[in-house]
Amino acid sequence: MANALAARLDPLIQSALVPLTTRWNHSPLVIRELLVGDYGLFTMTPLMLVWATPTVVLFAGLRSLYMTSGLVERLAVTVHPMLRPLGLSSNDLVRVWMGFGCNVPAILQGHRERTTATATIAFGSACSYQMGAVLGVFNALRMPYLTVGYLALLLISAALYARWFSRGERQRARATTHLLHTPLRAPDWRSGARETHQSIQQILVNTLPIFIGMTLLAALLKATGVLEIIAHGIQPLSRLFNLPPEAALPIVLASIRKDGLLLLAQPSMMNPLSPWQALTAVYLGSVLTPCLATAVAMTRLHS
Repeated sequence: MANALAARLDPLIQSALVPLTTRWNHSPLVIRELLVGDYGLFTMTPLMLVWATPTVVLFAGLRSLYMTSGLVERLAVTVHPMLRPLGLSSNDLVRVWMGFGCNVPAILQGHRERTTATATIAFGSACSYQMGAVLGVFNALRMPYLTVGYLALLLISAALYARWFSRGERQRARATTHLLHTPLRAPDWRSGARETHQSIQQILVNTLPIFIGMTLLAALLKATGVLEIIAHGIQPLSRLFNLPPEAALPIVLASIRKDGLLLLAQPSMMNPLSPWQALTAVYLGSVLTPCLATAVAMTRLHS
């Protein structure tokens, strides 16, 4: 639904921006790169607003409806036996589900000794901004089918991380779950509307200014030639994963904010990327490191 809405809005937004891009296309180099270059303000901001925002808003509302209807608790109790070998419990599954909204509160609501659940949330639970960025990149590259492969890789990564960190915790995970097999109930539509409103407010107040700052930084690095120096320095690492050097900056910025992945959809990179390269770059940016806010939350919990 979110992608269908974005597909309708994208041509309208791009048409509206044509006069602006034409006007600034003959300006001095730095100004041109900052505004209409590959990482420019008018080039990248529509990706955030058109492709990522609908997914974030829709997911916030749906997540609230699932939680208030009791569906998440029933699912968690059902799969509790399958989670034990991974060192997880049904209580952890609920926290991982919460992490698909935002990793930070899901991590801070845990216990200090639950290293397995914390690692699974940080590395295997895609927050709504990350999912919005991933869908935005794949749709901008005209490769929406890669979403299925990405989710499969994310699920495998979550299981592997849980298995790796679960040494010494599997016995605790065999304990009886604290969740009750609650009956299904009508979802709280007011809660869904409130979550949606808060999500929109957070995008406008927090997310969008930070994303604009990242795009301007990337544009400035390109205009001054620093980006070429960085790309040249990490060529061995790029060749290891068969990625173009330009893919390094979005992956690095994704370690600070996961919506930095949207920089993978900048025009000069869209043609060279094959489906396998696009999936590899997005996957590395997603699971290589948690975002800065998640890393701080993990440090606070385990310090």
